[in-house]
Amino acid sequence: MSNEGSGRHQSDAELDRYDSLLKTNNMLSKTLCGFILSFLTVSALTPLFGKIAVRLGILDRPEDPSLKIHRKPIPYLGGASLFVALALSSYLFGSASYPFLGAMTLIFLLGLLDDIHGLPPGLRLTIEAIAAFLFLYTVRDAGPILMGLFFLLTLATVNSVNLIDGLDGLASGTAAVASAGFAIISLISGNHQALLLSVALIGATTAFLFYNFHPARIFLGDAGSYLLGFLLAVLLILTSSDLRSLVASLFFLGIFGLDTSLAIVRRLVNGRPIFQGDRSHLYDQIMDRTGSHRRAVFMCYLLESLFVVAGLLAFLLPGIHALIFFFLFWSGVWVMLKMTNFIKVERTA
Repeated sequence: MSNEGSGRHQSDAELDRYDSLLKTNNMLSKTLCGFILSFLTVSALTPLFGKIAVRLGILDRPEDPSLKIHRKPIPYLGGASLFVALALSSYLFGSASYPFLGAMTLIFLLGLLDDIHGLPPGLRLTIEAIAAFLFLYTVRDAGPILMGLFFLLTLATVNSVNLIDGLDGLASGTAAVASAGFAIISLISGNHQALLLSVALIGATTAFLFYNFHPARIFLGDAGSYLLGFLLAVLLILTSSDLRSLVASLFFLGIFGLDTSLAIVRRLVNGRPIFQGDRSHLYDQIMDRTGSHRRAVFMCYLLESLFVVAGLLAFLLPGIHALIFFFLFWSGVWVMLKMTNFIKVERTA
């Protein structure tokens, strides 16, 4: 009798392992399909949307040389190809919910309208908040404090990615690097939904770089940068199941938070309004010091890669230790910024 019970238990264990292997293979197959679909869709549609942008006059015209570094009109609508690719990948392979797809569409349309007509900040923030609520509606197991944090992080990430979109290939490339961090911890933790979205995002942004790297033939536009920011915020929410994963996810968004916080601190130190645009962002100062557009972008890629490595190290630590590491790391970053005079520098023209 005991032998029969032992044999049955062993058979059940083997079935469980077999089921687990099938689920893993299915997850990896869908992830690969999501990557390929996103890459090919963006590769095919970006030139088409570029022509549509030229035909409709949806162009970034360098009317203010103090805020624009390109000297001829560049078509927007690059974000449209990313939207189509990522919506398709999420729906076909990620079993995306309708609230998520609705929020994603709302964010894209907000950016598109902002590209075409320009929208007041209050209206933009209101629509971003609605999109954040739409997605957070699908997150049922988080408490009110965590939901509030996720809401604020979503708004902050959407606008931070928009702010860093100031050099050719910068926003799309750093988003790809950040997505790689999310993909790694999603694979380790078996988070299928986050893994597919992060890998699809890598495929889409990598394909877009063929058209967007300096000298860019097409821009993301606000439609693209808002979309990237929103999806990175979604990945943060999907992967933050405990303190260590939350800390790791915050690290993955490091360069976006660094550029935005540095802009705020720098403007306060120099006695200027924090919402007034300038050409003294982190990437602007790096370009001034290196004398090269491409070199500045690659240095930002490297900096974001360091944040991703720090996030992966935090993911390996117990929660409270990861949090301590986070504060120590960022303290060191701000000391370095102070020592290298990134805070004081201010250039308006």
